[in-house]
This record gives sequence, C-alpha cells and structure tokens, in this order.
Amino acid sequence: MRRRLNGAGFCWTFSSTEGLWAGRRAHHTQRRPQARTDYRRSSPQGEKASLIVFYKEIEFEKDAAEVKDGDDPTSSAWLARGYWVFNAEQVEGYEQPEKPPVAEIERNERVEAFMADTGIETKWGGHSAFYRPSEDIIQMPEQGLFTGTDTTTATEALYATWLHEGVHATGHKSRLDRNFAGRFGTQERSAEELVAELGSAFLCADLSVTTTSPDIDERRLHDGCLSNPRPTAMH
Repeated sequence: MRRRLNGAGFCWTFSSTEGLWAGRRAHHTQRRPQARTDYRRSSPQGEKASLIVFYKEIEFEKDAAEVKDGDDPTSSAWLARGYWVFNAEQVEGYEQPEKPPVAEIERNERVEAFMADTGIETKWGGHSAFYRPSEDIIQMPEQGLFTGTDTTTATEALYATWLHEGVHATGHKSRLDRNFAGRFGTQERSAEELVAELGSAFLCADLSVTTTSPDIDERRLHDGCLSNPRPTAMH
C-alpha cells in the first residue's frame, strides 16, 4: 500500500466577483476559528461565488514489489480539487482582522537616482518582488508591505530588495547576457540568486542603504543556495 510522504499546495482563482479587493475567501461551510461563524448562514442571498482550484503534487512510497534495483523508491501524482468560495466582503458580519501598522520608509534618493539611471522600468503594486526578463521589468510590492526584522529595518528591506531585482536585470540579453547553465548546470538558478544577493549587498553599502554588516544574511543565503540547488522563479 502506498503512503503519502509530503506535498505542497497551490490555488488558482477564477473570480466572478469583480470589484472585491479583500484578499480573504472562504468556502460556504468553512467556519471562523474564533467566532465559529457559519459562512453558509451569513453569506447574503444573491451573491456570486468564485471558483478556486486547489492542486498539489503528492509523493508516495512505491510498493516493495514494484521497486527494482536502482529505481527511485518514490513516485508522485497530482491532486486537484475545486471549491466555490465567497470573498470576505460578501460575508455579512465578518470583520477583517486589524492590519499591522505600516512601517515608515525613509527615502533614499541615491538608490532612487541609481535605479532611474539604469533605465530599467520598475512597477509598484501587488505582493511580490521579481524581475521578468521577457518584459525586462522589475515588479515591486507596495512599499507599505515591507517590515523590519531583527537585523534590518523596513527601509533597508525595501531598497535591498529593489537592488536585488536590479542585479537580476543586469543579466538580460541586452546587457550582460548572463547565463550560468554551462558552468553550474542544474544549480544555475541558485548561482543567479547568489549573484543578485551579493550585488545587492555591495550596492547597499555603496549607496548608504545600511550601516550594519550584511554578512549574516549573505551567509544564510549562501548556505541555502548550496543545500537547495533546484531551479526556482527569479525573485
């Protein structure tokens, strides 16, 4: 008998609720952990639900009889499941959780001038930071989403991330045409991430983004690159 080992889940949303911006959705029978509110009873009549598809890859151990010498003892399969959900704004009586206070960002005109001089377009909005080579653009989250940590301030996090994506952009075919595939094989993605993080650290020092040593975060990234060589998205 096969036994599930692990799996990571993702969701696609096919929205029929245009104009609703709340990021929370719930199935009509899902209940709030705190108030135990039944969404089926509190959803207004006539409201339209949105379809989401939850999917994930699940790994299984093969039966011993199926495993031959040298074979991988695991196999995988994809699981997909659909749900109809309501946006939080459609649910009567539901109170949105309080948002954490927005950290104050101190503008760094040197970084902003530097990035403007590169000529690389930066778009602000959403919740993710990434560089998209196909369009040659940098996408940055809303500034209010950046928060500080034990080792960095919100300001440092914002500008370090922006510079990180800027270093990614230097690898575009119209610039350095950087390609690590021949040198690092399957670790190409990790090598690129290491370049971007080291480049960001150097630029942060040069452009006065931080006055503290970034070696702790660099060491953590370096260890992560060596232990996780699988290709990932360019972030």
